[in-house]
Formats: sequence, structure tokens, C-alpha cells
Amino acid sequence: MSLLQNNPRLPKILFLSILSLDLIMLSFPPLSFSYFVFFAFIPLFILERTLQSQISFRLWTGGIFLFFSFYVLTGFIPYYSLFLYFFSSIVLAVFLFAPFFFYPILKKRIKGSVSRAFVLGSIAVLTVFIQNHSFLVFPGGIFLPIAKISFFLGVNKLFGVYFLVFALYFINDLLYSFFFLKEKKSLVFCFSFIFLWIGLSLVSNWHYQKDKTLKYSAAVLQGSIPVKEFRKEAEKAESLKDEKLLKDFWEDLDRESLRIMDVYSELVSDVRGKPFIIIPEAVFPYSYSLIESYFYEKSYIKEAPIISGINKDEGNQVYNAIVFLDAYKNSRFFYKKQSLVPFVESGKYASGKDYLRPIEFESLKWGPAICLENVRPGHFKELRKQGVDVFLVVTDDAGFKKTPLAEIHSWFSILRAAENNAYLIHAAQSGPTFIVDQNGKTSESSALFEKKVYYGDFYPVQKLSFYAQIDDIWIILFILFLNLGGWLYFKKIKIRKNNEIN
Repeated sequence: MSLLQNNPRLPKILFLSILSLDLIMLSFPPLSFSYFVFFAFIPLFILERTLQSQISFRLWTGGIFLFFSFYVLTGFIPYYSLFLYFFSSIVLAVFLFAPFFFYPILKKRIKGSVSRAFVLGSIAVLTVFIQNHSFLVFPGGIFLPIAKISFFLGVNKLFGVYFLVFALYFINDLLYSFFFLKEKKSLVFCFSFIFLWIGLSLVSNWHYQKDKTLKYSAAVLQGSIPVKEFRKEAEKAESLKDEKLLKDFWEDLDRESLRIMDVYSELVSDVRGKPFIIIPEAVFPYSYSLIESYFYEKSYIKEAPIISGINKDEGNQVYNAIVFLDAYKNSRFFYKKQSLVPFVESGKYASGKDYLRPIEFESLKWGPAICLENVRPGHFKELRKQGVDVFLVVTDDAGFKKTPLAEIHSWFSILRAAENNAYLIHAAQSGPTFIVDQNGKTSESSALFEKKVYYGDFYPVQKLSFYAQIDDIWIILFILFLNLGGWLYFKKIKIRKNNEIN
């Protein structure tokens, strides 16, 4: 008899423990990894049900429902953000284990191990492609908490990220195979792959150095202005066809815009020296032309280059964009956000269709991204392969309020910097703001909703990372190994059940 069969309450205890841990961790942003826990343990519970566990579908779904209801009803997290994170985690879990779930079908329909291997490999490649080009899947999300832990412990780059994720998976394998299934051979299997991954990770992180002779400074303006739903007010006024409401709306917008400009003008006047002045995502509800006349022509910033998030009007369309202005405001370069957030931005902004390329500005090649574009590894990898010196992520997370979601969002920036062996400036309108070095180490970040000028230094790093050089092979191998482990799980379970029957 297995340990699970001797202790029928164990699955319920495991379930409640994980749920409790999730509640605790989500309440403390520096430790929060609930985003990982939800989809990382989905296969675990599938396995428990296969082992004739006592967890019912109602218990699982009921627990999840209560968990989300608690945070939605208390207003701790905006419901739309919570739904997006939850839905994306489920989708990512499905895609990660797609080859494993398809294997029984392939075994019946396709003859020959080579043909089946080809199809499974194709599914893995498709999974990576979807991860690189989709918002809802939140690519790289499975690595976030491990990245955070490994960076905190001082572990370098992808060695920490990928090795620890892989090790955790096979530690899971060890626990279930050794304690539940009494398979001592699983120890050899588990540790052989762990040491293989250690070796690959070490090889990929030998040569990462920065050029300390080239030092640049940045001053990020964090105004910490709460979100105001101008769009909802406009839609309400237009739907009612009330001219007075529309007039009140535009007057309100005028006052709010002037107030925001005054806040950031005051912050600009506090900037010391001549660093790159960086203003976060779409701080100004007005268009670029109005901001230029009011803000950028102030005499006290004539000799400082400015990079600012803006709303750019072009024809009948509005873009969520970044403008790059040199010290004398002569050269203007624009980046228009290409990947709009579903439901939130899709109706408000047009998508930039420009070819993804670096912005050459002030002797540096910049890799720009706006808000949740930092969840797309393909965006950053493509820019890095074109010679980007430094990445810039501008965002406005004020809508998350004082919740862990703003910090969870910032973890993606940490991961993107480590993946590509490059410095990254994470400029958040409401915080946290910080600079990440090529090893994933962050400078001391600003606090949420802290009004300040954040100063930091960065260096260009020329050498491409192992990840950027080999494209998606690393993640494809990870997915295939992950599914191989799942296949071995169930094969052992089947053997064990047959032995018990006989």
C-alpha cells in the first residue's frame, strides 16, 4: 500500500496547505509567488486524482472560487487583473503540457516512434511560438518566482532561473515516485537530469561582463498620480448624447492634464545634472503636440535628453507611444506600442505596425517596450539580436493600486534583462522604479506611489546571452523534458496498479 492510500486525508491537507500558502504569499509582495503556485500544481492534482486521491472536483473549484472571491470582494486586487493573471496561468499550464496530453492520441493514430517524436517536437515549437507572440499566455511566467528567489540569493542569470525551475519539477518527481510509488530508481533519473541542467546552465553563463568605461545616468520621474477613468466618463457622455456632460468631461480633462503637467514639470526642475530624463507610460492624457508646447520647451531642460511616454495623435488614430527628444529637442524618434493589452487598450489605441527595431538615440541603441509588452520574450530577444545596448520599459501600474500585481509585473522586466544579458530601465509611473543589470540584479527600487526623481546608472553590454544566441531551443528542450517527466509519472503509476491487481 502506498503512503497516499494509507493516508486518505493527505490530498486534502496538501490542497488546503497550498491554498493557505498562496493566500499568505500573495499578501506580501516581496515573497509573492501565487502566480506560479496556481498552474505549477495543476499537474500535481491531476496526478493525485489518478492515484485515487480523495480530492473532488468540487473541492478544487470551490477552493479556487473562494480564493478569488476573497480578493475581489475586499477590493485587494482589481477583478480584471485577477482574471487576466488566472486565465493566463491556466492557458500556460495547458500549453506546457500539451505534448503530454496529446501523446495517447498520437500513440493510437500515428505509427512509429520517430513520427510521434516529430509531432511532439512540433507541438513544443508551436507552444514557444504562441508564448512569444501572445499576451494571454504570459510567456515566461513559470520562471518568475524562481527568478526572483535566485536573484535574491545572488545566483546569476539563467543558471538560477532555469535550473531552479527544472530542479523543482524533478524534486516533485522524486517525492511522488520515491514516497508514493516506492520507485527508488527515480532518484537516479531525477538527479541525472538535474546535474545535466546544471552543466548546461553553467556553460551558458561563462562570459557576461559589462564595459565599465561607458557609464550613463538616468533620472526617472515617478509622479505617482492615481488613475482616473476619463475613458468611461467620455463613453457615458457620448452614449447619452448630452452636450453638457461632454463639455464637463473635456473641462475636467483639461484641468487634470494641466495638473499632471505641473507635477512632472516640478519633478523635471528637481533633476540634477544632465542624465536621460525618463517619463513613464502615457502620463499625459493630452496629445504630443500640446505637451511639446507646454512642457518640453521649458528653458530649464534645454540641455537634457528626454524620453517620455505619450499619447500620439496621427490622423484619426491615437497611439500609446514613446518619444525620444535630444537635448535641444531637434531630433524626434517615436516608438508606437505594438502589442495592445486585450480589452483594456484594444478599443482605446491603435497598434503600431512599424517593424520592430532599436531606436538609435544619443549614441545608444534603445530597446523600447510599453507596459505589458515586457511579458513577451520574443519582443526583447529580437531587439537584442539587432544590437540593443539598453532596454527601456515604461509603464503605469497605478490601476493595480497598492497590490502585489505591480511588483509581479516588474519581475518580467528582471527576467527580460537576465535573459538577454543587458541592462533594463523599468520606469513605472506609480512604482516600483528600478534599473536591472545584465545579471538580473536590481538597484534599490522606489516605493509604490512615492513621488520622486529616481536616479540610476547603466552600462551597455555587447555580448549576446546564450538564450539570445540559440533562440527558443532552450525553452523547447525544457518543455520536452517536462513532458517526458509527466509520461514517466503515469507509466510508473500504471505499472504499480497492474502489480497491485496481480
